[in-house]
Amino acid sequence: MHFLVFVPGGSGSDALGSLTRAGLADIAPNAIGIDVAPHDSPEGKQGAIFGWGEFNATHQMLYRPDLQDWIPNHAGLYSVGVWKDSPPTPADLLKDRWHPSHDVVLGDGKSWHVPVARRLPQKYGLQSGKPVLTVKQQFAAFWAASYDWYETLLGADVGSGRMEAPSNWWDYALMALSLNYRLTPEVVAHLELIDTENVLELVLVTVDGHAITKTELELQKKTDESPVVS
Repeated sequence: MHFLVFVPGGSGSDALGSLTRAGLADIAPNAIGIDVAPHDSPEGKQGAIFGWGEFNATHQMLYRPDLQDWIPNHAGLYSVGVWKDSPPTPADLLKDRWHPSHDVVLGDGKSWHVPVARRLPQKYGLQSGKPVLTVKQQFAAFWAASYDWYETLLGADVGSGRMEAPSNWWDYALMALSLNYRLTPEVVAHLELIDTENVLELVLVTVDGHAITKTELELQKKTDESPVVS
């Protein structure tokens, strides 16, 4: 089953606004919500509970501490509820539109679609009057981060066991998975998705093809620098 989110002070009729203010705009699409009183919330506060997908008599969009585990956000912006007997699966969390990926088995023993940065949608623009392809703005941060990781892995001394990472492994893995799935850091941690046995494979998948891109850029640079023969 999909997880639930409680937002203190949120409004069930304004899922987009409530989730956005809680820092969860990325997972707001298709959310439905209900207003709850303090005695019906995980934090003892007035607010709203939000859910996705279908519910049934056993799994309702309600606060049920006997059937759910609730994990508070460290900043107090929201809490996430996970059903004890039915934790979220990749199929539950997959976004309506997801991107070209390779499958990686994560800590829950299930295969997850990990996006390949080079295969994300790009747009045509003009540079010096010539058409060029650039990554779409919504993927720019991930694209840039993936190149930092590619350069790091390219120069890593794997045998020494030492590697200087350009950013946190956890942050980058969460960024990658969140392109295809509705996730929060609390859900990823609760499901124990990322561990030392899979994080390197996950990162390697995201940078697949960057060697080709780098070669293309170097060839283009040489072409641009070549003298024009009249």
